[in-house]
Amino acid sequence: MTEDLHVLFIEGYCQVSWMQNKYQTYKSLDGEPRFAHLHPFRVWCSDPEYLNDEGLPPDAFGVERGRQEIESGRYHAVIVLDYSDPDEVHRFEMDFGNLLQKFAAAGGVVAFPSSEGLIVSTLARLFDVEWKMASYSRITWAPSLDVNEANILDSFGKGKHSKEFIKEYSAKAVSMRSVPHHERCFGVTDRYMDYDDDSDDEEEERAPPQTNDANYESVVAMHAYGKGVIAYFGDVNAEDHTIVLVAAFVESRSPSHPIHCS
Repeated sequence: MTEDLHVLFIEGYCQVSWMQNKYQTYKSLDGEPRFAHLHPFRVWCSDPEYLNDEGLPPDAFGVERGRQEIESGRYHAVIVLDYSDPDEVHRFEMDFGNLLQKFAAAGGVVAFPSSEGLIVSTLARLFDVEWKMASYSRITWAPSLDVNEANILDSFGKGKHSKEFIKEYSAKAVSMRSVPHHERCFGVTDRYMDYDDDSDDEEEERAPPQTNDANYESVVAMHAYGKGVIAYFGDVNAEDHTIVLVAAFVESRSPSHPIHCS
């Protein structure tokens, strides 16, 4: 893991303004906020009145400030947190599309934890991913070690306590299909269960998925772009496990030096 990492959070392109609070307050196994040692800097890029009054205030406001931070040469990674509002797709791509392309191409890490799979259209336009939106459900997900073990260990296993989280977990999310084997991180397995949110007692076991099936569903997927990498993390509720995976990905894949892309 690269020491002294700096991470920029781009926020505000969401449907409901709460997820950023969970990411900044979730505590790691050592009792410290999970992202605290990554020197997070948060920029809210939408109307400040949209913020939840009970939430943690961002460090700065405005699209222009967000652009300045990306161009500053301070950061190893950018986390676009809950880009999920379909009405904001055009604005987001105009605001940050070109800069994020440059940042990733120069070797940076760009992570997209999102509650809405429609953003895959943006990922396709900006980063040439082949992924397609699949389904929306709460199931048990597991690391795709059978087809992508080396990449998964390299991308999630070098962070703080991160190897302990390369395992099954439950989350309600929008998944992706048409994900190439070498880009799959976490997806459905032969222990594929569908959980009813209204009852903890009801489980429906489905037919085992086939790894060679183009419809195989991934909830976490990564894609190399230039010298860097981007990743999608599907999760409607910002589950603890997803937060840890995002942090582990940043820690494991960030370059040794901050990215200059101005």
